[in-house]
Amino acid sequence: MIKSPKRKCGECTVCCEGFLSAKIHGHAMYPGRPCFFIDKEKHRCSIHKERPKDICEPYQCAWLSNFADAIPEWMKPSISGVLITPRNWKNGIYLIAMEANKPFDPKILYWIITFAEERGLPLEIHMSNVVHHRGPKEFQEYMQEQKKLREKTNV
Repeated sequence: MIKSPKRKCGECTVCCEGFLSAKIHGHAMYPGRPCFFIDKEKHRCSIHKERPKDICEPYQCAWLSNFADAIPEWMKPSISGVLITPRNWKNGIYLIAMEANKPFDPKILYWIITFAEERGLPLEIHMSNVVHHRGPKEFQEYMQEQKKLREKTNV
């Protein structure tokens, strides 16, 4: 993905607020546990200049990425309460949509589903601690395979 030159994160720190998983300078971040380095009062990264170049720097939500021209301003994660992340799978790109700080607004969820369907993009939706997959049978099977691999790794 290529960052949109028109958009900047600004005070949006949703990707660091404990919805994604990563290890930042030895500190775990995962769903329910925000990044150790997030400055919640100032809404910014306290180590922005020294942030990991292999994890933090390349991450882009869909609002910031090359989908930006098709995603409205109100879908910025800090405004919509939704974090959408483009990911690769064997047949292209799929989108992961996650509730962030509040339950999905039904209108926003409808917009996300329509956006993905109009572009032929499979979709993984994280809603109320349940993961839903939308897309062709091949995508459904691929995601089941990935789940089994994760389960084997976590045993």
